[in-house]
Amino acid sequence: MSESLEEYVRRLGEGGVLRAYRMYASGELVIKDPSPPRDFLEYVLRPDYSLWFWASVLTGLFAVATVFLLPWAIPLRLVLGAFIMFFLPGYVTVELFFPRENSLNDLERLGLSVVSSFAVTSLTGLVLNLTPAGINVVSSAVTTMVYVTLIGLAAAYRKWSLIRKPIA
Repeated sequence: MSESLEEYVRRLGEGGVLRAYRMYASGELVIKDPSPPRDFLEYVLRPDYSLWFWASVLTGLFAVATVFLLPWAIPLRLVLGAFIMFFLPGYVTVELFFPRENSLNDLERLGLSVVSSFAVTSLTGLVLNLTPAGINVVSSAVTTMVYVTLIGLAAAYRKWSLIRKPIA
């Protein structure tokens, strides 16, 4: 079927949206992007594909900046620090290992993100303990954001490769 989604829904009438959604959910209707990204840079720069990546990195950078720039805001520092230490590393790790949107439901993705974050944060702390910098707020935040950015880029590359070479 080569008609656009709008044309398809218009042809079906007012009840067509619900029918089209049910067909999409059952796999009878496949919606394809008419102009998918041609290369990895285009994939990363298009928010319809990589919003998860930019939201992770920018939220993490905002949290790290808040921790450093607002030392007097202890409750805010605790909440944002917990977010960047106990959610973001696991989230990008889960995106790396499960790049398909339908491979996990939202609750599974959330649970794996939290558990993976504890594992990644523990291993990061172990490595930081062996360095001259040791474990402190600055080294932990910087190391976590480097991890989130690098693993996020690797996950984005895996997602782009699935779009580039779809697997049935």
